[in-house]
Amino acid sequence: MTREFSKANAGKIDDFLPKSAVKVGESWTVDPAGVKALGAIPLPIDLARSKITGKLTRAYTKDGKPWGAVSLDCDLAVGSGAGAPGMGGATGTIKMTGGFDAVIDGSSREGTMTMSTKMDAVIKDVRGEMKVTVDMTATKTVQNAK
Repeated sequence: MTREFSKANAGKIDDFLPKSAVKVGESWTVDPAGVKALGAIPLPIDLARSKITGKLTRAYTKDGKPWGAVSLDCDLAVGSGAGAPGMGGATGTIKMTGGFDAVIDGSSREGTMTMSTKMDAVIKDVRGEMKVTVDMTATKTVQNAK
């Protein structure tokens, strides 16, 4: 699959794909360590308490290329360990839903990825405690030049 949805290969969409073929409508569990493919999350993620699932929702041919639509459901637990430098402990949750619709055989970079994120976390540092709430949606589309 394409690696174009993140700059400088900070992560790979491949991390979210099943390890073997699946049928439309079939789900699989994604290794939570693949969360690095979602980009920089400056909070410590407790991988043991986190869960990511994927589901192939559609497979089709467009312009002679095989396309697939994959939905993702990410429930990430913010760990209590130290996060970024200067930060103390952090706790909370990050819920991400969305997915991608892209050429699935690697023959093209084309595709669209959308992810909605809701986060509630408490971060502690030497200055005290800060509550962080995030509610955002991001979409990225890659098209081949014509």
